[in-house]
Amino acid sequence: MRVRPVAVDLRAMFAALFEEGQRQREIALFGASGRVGRDVDDLFKEASWMQVMLGQGIVPDDYDPMADQMSDAQLGEFLASLRTIIERSVAGLPTHEDYLARHCPAAALDAAA
Repeated sequence: MRVRPVAVDLRAMFAALFEEGQRQREIALFGASGRVGRDVDDLFKEASWMQVMLGQGIVPDDYDPMADQMSDAQLGEFLASLRTIIERSVAGLPTHEDYLARHCPAAALDAAA
């Protein structure tokens, strides 16, 4: 497991959410395979936990072995459906320039200055 330095440290959040042993198991599990142990009462969903771990600089050493349970055809279907979901979501979003113009307008710079 590689740990990259980050600007924000969420150790206090982890301490508030888990006892020390459980916290270390969650970090070790993610660090080994990118898997997230989920509990019914979890504060975050799986994707959020992944973002927290990656945001803390915890990079998994390997992939989730459950991925080996999918056939190549199943994996292809899954990735194709994921692509469709992403394309539909992105199609409804403004371009970066449009978003900035609408939400962060800035005065034009004088080219002669």
